[in-house]
Amino acid sequence: MDDLGTPRSATSFNVLLSACVQSKLYDRVAQLFDEIPVKYGFLPDKVSYGILIRSYCEMGSPEMAMERLKEMEEKGVEITIVTLTTILHSFYKKGKSDEAEK
Repeated sequence: MDDLGTPRSATSFNVLLSACVQSKLYDRVAQLFDEIPVKYGFLPDKVSYGILIRSYCEMGSPEMAMERLKEMEEKGVEITIVTLTTILHSFYKKGKSDEAEK
């Protein structure tokens, strides 16, 4: 991106995160989520958080996803229905219907 003069933004960041999820590099998503925005001076958006939450759910960690959902609330980031249903699906998939219904 530097060679092409492409500015860093939430949109380009989301493409990177999505590529990691598609490649099943779920652990990299959380690492990049915490590093890149600080390094390049932008804020993750609702799509960024949605991708991060999806990566936690794909790893079988909906509890971690819930922590990030709380972070979204604290930071005033809109929580989308897709994000919520991703977490619900993950809890149900793990047989944790009580957690899902909370």
